[in-house]
Amino acid sequence: MSLGLPAGITTAMAAVVVAAYGLGWMGTGLAPWLVTAIGVLSGAAICLATGSRHAAALAAPLWAWGLVFGAVLAMLIWPVWPALLPPGGASDLTHHLMLVDAIERTRHLVNGASSEAALGEMAHYTPGLHLLVAIAGSLVGVDAYRTMYPLLAITIALKGAFLFLIAYVAAGEMRARLPIALSAVGLVLFAPRAYSLDGFLQAGFFAQVAAELFVVAGWWALARWWLERRGAWMAMVGVMGAAVFLVWPIWIGPLMIAVALGLMCARGLRWRARVQAGALAVAPFAAVAVMHLSQHAAWLGMAGTSGAVPRFVPGPLGWVLIILALAGALAGRFAGTRVTLWFAGGIALQALALWGLAHARGADTAYMAMKMIYLAVYPAAVLGAVGIGRAVQWIPRAATAASWAVGVAVVAVGLHAASASPVPAPLVDVDLDAAGRWARTNLPPACVDYIVDNAEQAYWLHLAVMGQPRSSPRTADIDGYTANRAIGRWLEGKSPPYVVARRHLLPGEMVGDADGVGDAEIVHAFGSAVVIHRRGVACPLTIGD
Repeated sequence: MSLGLPAGITTAMAAVVVAAYGLGWMGTGLAPWLVTAIGVLSGAAICLATGSRHAAALAAPLWAWGLVFGAVLAMLIWPVWPALLPPGGASDLTHHLMLVDAIERTRHLVNGASSEAALGEMAHYTPGLHLLVAIAGSLVGVDAYRTMYPLLAITIALKGAFLFLIAYVAAGEMRARLPIALSAVGLVLFAPRAYSLDGFLQAGFFAQVAAELFVVAGWWALARWWLERRGAWMAMVGVMGAAVFLVWPIWIGPLMIAVALGLMCARGLRWRARVQAGALAVAPFAAVAVMHLSQHAAWLGMAGTSGAVPRFVPGPLGWVLIILALAGALAGRFAGTRVTLWFAGGIALQALALWGLAHARGADTAYMAMKMIYLAVYPAAVLGAVGIGRAVQWIPRAATAASWAVGVAVVAVGLHAASASPVPAPLVDVDLDAAGRWARTNLPPACVDYIVDNAEQAYWLHLAVMGQPRSSPRTADIDGYTANRAIGRWLEGKSPPYVVARRHLLPGEMVGDADGVGDAEIVHAFGSAVVIHRRGVACPLTIGD
């Protein structure tokens, strides 16, 4: 194995995103096999160009990279097997699924101006993740619900594996670098869960989480360029930067700041080589940014928006993680650590800029500035691992044994802490989806009500499944679609004549019980979900059952 393997895998994924968006921007429909072929060829090219000439010396860290990937992936897949539905998610999940649905139905990118009423701000959202979900689902013949979670789990597992490789570079010439680097993965799992895992498992920040893979992979490629000065590494940075912008643009700043600092600080590099390296890293991101903003300039308004993010707490390690990170920062004399310091500095600079923008616009909270904490935990973990390495080096005769003991302990406890937390129940439901899609095809939307678990599930069903616009009085009143309130409307005769419902939530007086017949008839059943109709009330089918 060589370093070309992780570089090629991630480049292939990023190239699929960039190729799909580029073809879509030119008006070409979604072409899954074509963009996949482009991605595979791009990944193969980077794999060959970045392959190490000293593959034998890198065998151990590359095997560890694979083990980290497999362990994190198994940890994420196990709790949701075999359904593979995304847990939690709230309204953000619904909004992402709406955009995936629009791309899958039309086979094209959305037109921002004409889609605002239907999609809200998602009409101008960068659709990198949504294209990747649509393409992956099309290739394997699986719906978006079962595609999104495994795809995101893969990006998180790869991100953890790249974090290990970055820490391996940052550890420099320390003894027993491998366990020291492994401890970085454990520290991320130890980090405030609200930032390390809950953005994915609880809050539904799916595009943000997916973009973290590409920005971390770009950070690693920049660290490799700093050591080797090979143009292929900067080319990988460029592809990662383009993918970052198309998936979640907010993360692009720290990576580009680190690139700029690297180019300025590279000694003995001629100006022409600096320009060439800079062009490789910046041009792909700049090109897709111009393409997107030429049609979706309204996206810029999101940078100063308000929103809710968790209050910062240091997590299970308390301030120990911060102290370890500061200790690791003092190891800046190691060549591999400098890139991480530049990346961390870029996060701080962008957070300050976003805070200033939010303050100038009078936003209630500096939402995007606070979001930078989600990215900051990764350089903190790498520097924390380096801090651990610095500490154990003071044990001259047992440094290697101590490194392994600490590294394995941190990873084990981190994995236990992460896996011990409960995974929320999924918002989406395949039976309700089938019932909702039947209703969407056969019934006027105004004729359909929802009796489901909670208002968030009704919100998903109304928008992502029934395809109803976000800008409508009915959507604004979606909090009224709790099971009890919807049943109350039915019993009072104030609800539409058709209802998409969970069967077990329906009382006997609606659909009948052992003593008699209710005032509703079941039109279609889809597992645990049903479509019911009020007897004697007309609402014509558009296609027929």
